[in-house]
Amino acid sequence: MKKPVILIALLTLIVLCAFTPQDGIKQCYLSFKKTGNLKAQPAEKLPADAEKTRALATGTGETTITITDGYRILYNNKKKAPFVNMKVELSQPENYEQDKKNVLANLNYLNAQSTGMETTGKLLEIDYNGYKVFGLSRAGINEAQTLGIFVIFPGDNTIIYLYFNNIEADKSHFKTVAEYQGYRNEFIGEYTAHLANCK
Repeated sequence: MKKPVILIALLTLIVLCAFTPQDGIKQCYLSFKKTGNLKAQPAEKLPADAEKTRALATGTGETTITITDGYRILYNNKKKAPFVNMKVELSQPENYEQDKKNVLANLNYLNAQSTGMETTGKLLEIDYNGYKVFGLSRAGINEAQTLGIFVIFPGDNTIIYLYFNNIEADKSHFKTVAEYQGYRNEFIGEYTAHLANCK
């Protein structure tokens, strides 16, 4: 009599596990390891006691987004200088759509308040591998520590930020703005291809 009871219990457990909601950031967003001359460094998890909201400036005043989980991954060049600072953050499900709007409002504000940008009046929009990428980028590489900021909204209550760093000349793998843009677009293209093929 014990075997049928154990079997039923096991089947019940399997069914319950199958329908348990999966919290946290999906591994596909974090498992991109290498592209060109860039190599991923170990992922750094957001501390458990980190703030669960972040304030953002917009053209209509300050707003906030929610953050329930997050990771940061640096992608270094062969001289160990970080070119890409990628942050992957999870919004509260009920706030995700508004968080996306607030992030775009912040990027539009930053772009409008900055000089020497690649575009004026609107954000850059890049379509790669079924993903729409929004961002702002400088038109030159002779100033500022950050050359570009881009975001991807892949679903799953997830927001992916890509910060493209300026690098000191002796450690840099690009010398012109055209070369920077090429490496930037290469990273975005290969990362979104990874997302499109990741299961």
